[in-house]
Amino acid sequence: MMNNLLSAIVILVLVGTFVLTPSPQPTLTTLSRAPAEAVAVAPVTDDTAAKAAIEASGYREVTGLIKAADGTWRAKAYIGTAEVQLVVDTRGRVQPD
Repeated sequence: MMNNLLSAIVILVLVGTFVLTPSPQPTLTTLSRAPAEAVAVAPVTDDTAAKAAIEASGYREVTGLIKAADGTWRAKAYIGTAEVQLVVDTRGRVQPD
Protein backbone atom coordinates (compact mmCIF):
# COMPACT_ATOMS: atom_id res chain seq x y z
CA MET A 1 0.00 0.00 0.00
CA MET A 2 2.80 2.43 0.93
CA ASN A 3 4.73 1.52 -2.24
CA ASN A 4 1.69 2.28 -4.38
CA LEU A 5 1.19 5.63 -2.69
CA LEU A 6 4.87 6.51 -3.06
CA SER A 7 4.83 5.46 -6.72
CA ALA A 8 1.72 7.55 -7.37
CA ILE A 9 3.34 10.62 -5.79
CA VAL A 10 6.51 10.18 -7.84
CA ILE A 11 4.51 9.81 -11.05
CA LEU A 12 2.42 12.90 -10.25
CA VAL A 13 5.55 14.94 -9.54
CA LEU A 14 7.18 13.84 -12.82
CA VAL A 15 4.04 14.46 -14.87
CA GLY A 16 3.48 17.81 -13.17
CA THR A 17 7.06 18.86 -13.88
CA PHE A 18 6.65 17.97 -17.54
CA VAL A 19 3.26 19.65 -17.92
CA LEU A 20 4.18 22.82 -16.02
CA THR A 21 7.56 23.34 -17.72
CA PRO A 22 7.28 26.56 -19.72
CA SER A 23 7.62 26.15 -23.44
CA PRO A 24 10.23 28.27 -25.20
CA GLN A 25 8.78 31.62 -26.24
CA PRO A 26 9.57 33.07 -29.66
CA THR A 27 11.91 36.03 -29.58
CA LEU A 28 11.18 39.35 -31.20
CA THR A 29 13.49 38.51 -34.10
CA THR A 30 11.48 35.40 -34.93
CA LEU A 31 8.19 37.29 -34.84
CA SER A 32 9.11 40.11 -37.17
CA ARG A 33 11.87 41.51 -39.27
CA ALA A 34 13.02 45.03 -39.69
CA PRO A 35 11.55 46.68 -42.77
CA ALA A 36 15.06 47.17 -44.16
CA GLU A 37 15.39 43.40 -44.41
CA ALA A 38 12.27 43.03 -46.50
CA VAL A 39 12.40 40.53 -49.29
CA ALA A 40 11.44 41.38 -52.82
CA VAL A 41 7.68 41.37 -53.40
CA ALA A 42 7.70 41.41 -57.20
CA PRO A 43 9.53 43.21 -59.99
CA VAL A 44 8.79 46.92 -59.82
CA THR A 45 7.79 48.40 -63.16
CA ASP A 46 5.55 51.29 -62.14
CA ASP A 47 4.59 53.52 -59.22
CA THR A 48 1.77 51.21 -58.13
CA ALA A 49 4.18 48.27 -57.77
CA ALA A 50 6.72 50.46 -55.94
CA LYS A 51 4.08 51.63 -53.45
CA ALA A 52 2.86 48.04 -52.97
CA ALA A 53 6.42 46.89 -52.23
CA ILE A 54 6.86 49.65 -49.66
CA GLU A 55 3.58 48.87 -47.93
CA ALA A 56 4.30 45.13 -47.97
CA SER A 57 7.54 45.91 -46.14
CA GLY A 58 5.62 47.40 -43.21
CA TYR A 59 5.66 51.09 -44.08
CA ARG A 60 2.57 53.31 -44.32
CA GLU A 61 1.54 56.70 -45.69
CA VAL A 62 3.77 56.54 -48.75
CA THR A 63 4.31 59.97 -50.36
CA GLY A 64 6.62 61.62 -52.88
CA LEU A 65 7.10 58.52 -55.01
CA ILE A 66 9.51 59.41 -57.84
CA LYS A 67 11.37 57.21 -60.31
CA ALA A 68 15.13 57.87 -60.42
CA ALA A 69 17.29 57.72 -63.56
CA ASP A 70 18.76 54.36 -62.48
CA GLY A 71 15.30 52.72 -62.42
CA THR A 72 14.88 52.78 -58.66
CA TRP A 73 11.98 54.47 -56.91
CA ARG A 74 12.36 56.94 -54.04
CA ALA A 75 9.67 57.85 -51.54
CA LYS A 76 8.89 58.99 -48.02
CA ALA A 77 6.89 56.79 -45.69
CA TYR A 78 6.29 56.14 -42.02
CA ILE A 79 7.36 53.24 -39.88
CA GLY A 80 5.76 53.71 -36.48
CA THR A 81 5.93 57.45 -35.88
CA ALA A 82 9.20 57.99 -37.78
CA GLU A 83 9.24 59.36 -41.30
CA VAL A 84 11.93 57.72 -43.45
CA GLN A 85 13.31 58.12 -46.95
CA LEU A 86 13.18 54.86 -48.92
CA VAL A 87 14.58 53.37 -52.11
CA VAL A 88 12.86 50.54 -53.99
CA ASP A 89 15.04 48.72 -56.52
CA THR A 90 13.78 47.10 -59.71
CA ARG A 91 13.41 43.75 -57.92
CA GLY A 92 11.08 45.24 -55.30
CA ARG A 93 13.56 45.35 -52.43
CA VAL A 94 12.88 48.25 -50.06
CA GLN A 95 15.80 49.91 -48.24
CA PRO A 96 16.17 53.09 -46.20
CA ASP A 97 17.82 55.84 -48.24
